[in-house]
Amino acid sequence: MKQSIKPGCKTKSQIAEEYGICRKTFSTFLLEHGIIIRRYVITRKEQDVIYSALGPPLGYDKFRIYSDESQYPSGWPYGV
Repeated sequence: MKQSIKPGCKTKSQIAEEYGICRKTFSTFLLEHGIIIRRYVITRKEQDVIYSALGPPLGYDKFRIYSDESQYPSGWPYGV
């Protein structure tokens, strides 16, 4: 039986796809940055940790809507 995913949660495969890499490579990047994900789904809080450590994937703004500009990562989207 396939596990359903709560709104806002993602799988490792989904986030790896955002970065344009395979799930195995993504898992390696997580381990290199000391991030351990033990569950099937990745919560919003864990996603924030991942995006902070690895940097936002190309098109990150398409995946998340912020209520105001102060919530965007520093220098996003122009790296200023």
